[in-house]
Amino acid sequence: MVVFMTVEDIIKKTNNIIRKYLSGEYKVILFGSQAKGTALPHPIMAFMRNEIDNLRTFRSIDLIDLLTIDKQYRDNVLVYGKEIEY
Repeated sequence: MVVFMTVEDIIKKTNNIIRKYLSGEYKVILFGSQAKGTALPHPIMAFMRNEIDNLRTFRSIDLIDLLTIDKQYRDNVLVYGKEIEY
């Protein structure tokens, strides 16, 4: 079952994880649709996000809806991103 977290929960849990590995001062910046309040509570995206988050990678994988991001970010994704064929 996928549990939807609030923005506050995301920030709190992220800070807790970071504190385990870093000491001193740091900033955690939430950006994108979550920060702007335009994120869609879409169950299919949530299920995909949950499975992608469980992949063992060294880097995070962003899953975004191109219809919900600003033009500059979308243009950047379309120019530099690599479409994955499925």
